[in-house]
Amino acid sequence: SRSRSHSISNEDREQPHAKRGGHQRLLTTKQKVSEDIGLQMSFIPDVLQPVISASKVLAAERGVDIQFDGMADELPGVLICPKLLQEAVSNVLDNAVKYVTLGNNGRHGVSNCKPTVRLRMSPNFESEESLPPGVTILIDDNGPGILENEKDLVFQRGYRGELTNQLSHGSGIGLNISRAMIERMGGSLELFGSKSEDLGGAAMRFVLFRSPDLISSRNL
Repeated sequence: SRSRSHSISNEDREQPHAKRGGHQRLLTTKQKVSEDIGLQMSFIPDVLQPVISASKVLAAERGVDIQFDGMADELPGVLICPKLLQEAVSNVLDNAVKYVTLGNNGRHGVSNCKPTVRLRMSPNFESEESLPPGVTILIDDNGPGILENEKDLVFQRGYRGELTNQLSHGSGIGLNISRAMIERMGGSLELFGSKSEDLGGAAMRFVLFRSPDLISSRNL
């Protein structure tokens, strides 16, 4: 009984060391993930400035009104890979500009006399959800939106929707690629609601964090 008591007390003394060791391994793994994909503390308006400039040119060529809100707001820095974020946001913005002319206010095949695409940035604390500190980017439009039967499919690899097939160019909307890029940074990309509350078309939401959970993100 004395030796058993001695063994238990040794285990008790070792537990804090085990916890500290596990915590250290967690920090080391997160650091490795961060280094592997080039994460750095960044300010979203600065990172997206080249994307915004290019989108303005594309929108002008297609007769689309493109708007950017929240650029001058006080936004927190977030831990991201600037290049991956630029590619993901550019992909979603380009798709919005391409498809907004194919319908209006969530209806397909009707005329859109003033196609509009909008990008809004806001701190996560302004969301109705309890999100950790970071930045939310919402891209919405007044186009045809996404068909009801396609909403669960648009993020699947290689999926081509009905609107994609109406255009003679491009290999698909590539939302799966954009989502994978964002998830590598511990963020998220999703359809936001059934349609844009203000504009009536599609709405895509990016959520980025100041201290992302890199361990649970997929596609590492």
